[in-house]
This record gives sequence, structure tokens and C-alpha cells, in this order.
Amino acid sequence: MITCLINDILEQKPAVLHKRLRIVDKDHHVILEESNMVKISNVGSRAYYLRGRLAVLEQELIDRFTTELHRKGLTMILAPEMFKTALVEAGGLDVVDPSSAYRLKHKEGSSLSDWDQDHMFLRGASHLSFLAYYARMQISSDSLPVRNFTVGRNYRPANAVNKTLPGLFGALQSVRVCACTLEERMEECSTECDMMVQAIKEIYREFDLPFRIVSIPVPLLCAYEQKRLEVQIWVPTMQTYLKVGSVAAHGDFHSRRLMIRSARDRQDAVEPVHMVYSDVTDITTMLAVLLEHGRLDKYWRTM
Repeated sequence: MITCLINDILEQKPAVLHKRLRIVDKDHHVILEESNMVKISNVGSRAYYLRGRLAVLEQELIDRFTTELHRKGLTMILAPEMFKTALVEAGGLDVVDPSSAYRLKHKEGSSLSDWDQDHMFLRGASHLSFLAYYARMQISSDSLPVRNFTVGRNYRPANAVNKTLPGLFGALQSVRVCACTLEERMEECSTECDMMVQAIKEIYREFDLPFRIVSIPVPLLCAYEQKRLEVQIWVPTMQTYLKVGSVAAHGDFHSRRLMIRSARDRQDAVEPVHMVYSDVTDITTMLAVLLEHGRLDKYWRTM
């Protein structure tokens, strides 16, 4: 149970860190179709794979973000992308809601509304990845904070909120860079949020694109979040800001349910750790944004 809801960072109007906004005539998916840099799958317009230099640029963007996170002291891990029912529920998702995660084919004789701990869900790189990695783990307090990140595919159900977005913005699969920090005390989560926001701002400034950091109001937070800040980037053809990342304090919501604990030694009482989770970037969205801002050639030459 969340004991407090904090929303005290950037309470003023969102800070637009770059004011140079551009309007272009073509959507990125039109550019992709004309350049033959993307192949739309036969199963639908929201399934795709990249071709040529755009496929190479995807890997280059991954390398850039991972390099910067390494420089800032985070350690890369290989985290799970498929999860059992108990972990999905502990992650704050509704296991019977088809918009939460892909549910693999249910067992014969059961229905989709049945709650079964043996069912498997596909969500990909997300906060669930770190929960599966740390579940039932006891960490020495001297080792905290623990800062890790992972890179992997993120899978969004077809009826999720992004279903109306055009082109790569509404793709069912994307490449995501995620980070997680475990802290000993709740008070340290706010400081960690500030540090991650600053680190992410420094990375995005290198792209010289219009973006802002927005503090999400309490009514829009998920049940497991104490506060969340979103990184939103300007999309010229949509004439709006679109989310590409976020930093959120989850507190001990997950650790109490999954027994992720810390103690100084075996004689001390164990206490649940506190978690700060970050969607550092969505690589697929970044590719579309670079196209819409006419930056593909620039980053192809320099990265």
C-alpha cells in the first residue's frame, strides 16, 4: 500500500528546454515508405521491421544511450521479458485486463478471466523486468543504492492507449532502454529521481531537439507510483509533445509484495527496499522523431 503520494517536482508549468519548433510537410511514416527503410508486416500496419541505414541507426542510438548510462555509473543487466501471473500482479497490473500485457495462450479448460499462477505474460523491457530480477532477493544495506539498466523489446497490446498514434509512434513493438535504482530509505527516492532526471536531460540535450520535463498530477499516477516525471519531445506533424521517457518513484510497493529486502547483517531486521524506475528512452520513437525533424542524415554521419 502506498503510504504517501509525492508530486513536488516541477510543479510549475512544464519547462520547455528547447524552443525552436519546426513544422514539416511529411509524416515520418510517409518518408519511410518512400525511402524503403521500413517493411510493414503482412499482419498489420503496426508491425514492421527496419531496413538499411535506419536499422543501423537504431543500434547506434542504443549504443549512445547505453554508453552514457555506463558513464553515469549504472550497470547493464540482462533482465527477463516474460512473467508469471504473481509477478505481473505484484507489479501493479491487472492480470485480466488485455491492455496491460500480452497473455500467452491459456491452458486448455481455462478461460481468460481465470486467475492462474502458471499463466505467462509478455511485456518485454519494463519495470516488471527488474522485479523479476530482484524478486525474493536480500541485499546488503552496504551495497545500496543499486543502479542497473537493461535494453530490450517492449511489447504493447493492440488495444493499449497508443493505438491511435501514427506510424512508428503506434508500433506494437519498440526498443526501450530502462533503468532501476534500489534505495534503502524512502527519503532517498526523491534525490534519486532528481539525479536521473538530470542525467536524462543531459543525454537529450545532445540531440538538440525540443523537449520538456513534465510533472504528472496525482490523479493520473498509477497505483504503484508516488510521483512521475515524463520526458516529452516535440513532434512537428502532430503539433504536440509526445512521451519518450519517464522517471518514477515506486517506493516499496513492489518490494513488499515480492520480498525484495535489505539488511546490514544477518542479525538485523530486514526491511523492504525502495525503487526508482526510469524509462530512459524509446528508441523506436526517437527514430521517428529524428525523421520528422529532418535529423536522420546528421546523426547517420556523426554517430
